[in-house]
Amino acid sequence: MKKVFAKIPWETIYAETGVHRSPINTLYQLGALDALVRARGGTMRHVKAHGALYNRAAKDLALARTFAETVRDYRADLVLVGLAGSAQIEAAHAVRLETAGEAFADRRYLPDGTLMPRSQEGAVLHDPAEAAAQALQIVKDREVTASDGSRIRIEAQTLCIHGDTPGAVEIARAVRAVLEGA
Repeated sequence: MKKVFAKIPWETIYAETGVHRSPINTLYQLGALDALVRARGGTMRHVKAHGALYNRAAKDLALARTFAETVRDYRADLVLVGLAGSAQIEAAHAVRLETAGEAFADRRYLPDGTLMPRSQEGAVLHDPAEAAAQALQIVKDREVTASDGSRIRIEAQTLCIHGDTPGAVEIARAVRAVLEGA
């Protein structure tokens, strides 16, 4: 059986201003994704918000709770993937969803444990060796070095590499090699 990880694009759920439209949009997208996955012989097991929604829900407990409740109301057996240690994980636990705390091999962290905004220089790690070293630190030491050099504790169950980052294949290969060698 195929396992599928579904991402919900924030643009269709929340306006640029962050104004909440309706959980109905989230339900609609979950149903559509689930139907597409089943039509291809798979089973949707995990779900995560995407982009700005993901980043906002990592900090905004009310938004995170609305998203988690909507996922739970659709299918309580889905694993909600969210930024490790964030409001997303807290909200999912509060509504009794299974979670997977996520860490990023290819993104720089701020000292508060959130991701550095892509608008800031250095937010995306393009060097495969640097991303691999960060992945190893996350997996082995359960911490990540923030943009100011401080170390942040991180309890992650899954590791993300952005497929749309230039050089993503090389980054993924480097991460895989360093993790297999650990």
